Amino acid sequence: MGDVTGRYQFTHMSEHMAKIATSNALIKVPMKIDKKHVPWVTFTEPELGQVGATEKQLNVAGEKFEVYRFPFSKIDRAITDGKTTGMIKVYAKKWSGKILGASVLGAHAGEMISQYALAMKNGVSLRDFADTIHPYPSYGLGARRAADQWYIKNQSASLVKWIKRIFRYSGEIPDYSDKDRIV
Repeated sequence: MGDVTGRYQFTHMSEHMAKIATSNALIKVPMKIDKKHVPWVTFTEPELGQVGATEKQLNVAGEKFEVYRFPFSKIDRAITDGKTTGMIKVYAKKWSGKILGASVLGAHAGEMISQYALAMKNGVSLRDFADTIHPYPSYGLGARRAADQWYIKNQSASLVKWIKRIFRYSGEIPDYSDKDRIV
């Protein structure tokens, strides 16, 4: 059923549109397609996945956003599997952490992009994402580690000094002024 619409050239969208058409015809439960959160994946080596707005689309629209990155070279499972080529990029609002889009290039990108599609559809912020336990070692943990970068980028020098004072920490702390730093 979904193939005849000609809208989206994805098998997963054909299946989803068939589900909606069947539900609307037989059960009379009004369902609509969520056009804002359609994931796509190119199954090459490595895979490339995208959901929501791209970095270029956000820039063209004049949207204010931050880019939160995490390389596959820092995902322990990718290191173990010898699949360290790739990058996770999440585009989100700085203060709220609202996810506007995500791109994943690397092994298992098709599975990983699904996490972002689910998060976006349900209003899960990067804070919520970062605070969710992911199994170790897994590629999915890389998605969580990308969300962790939201915390890193939102740390201010004054907040760090305040926390140091409260806990009487006298050791060295990382340089938080480097906003491109990946932890």
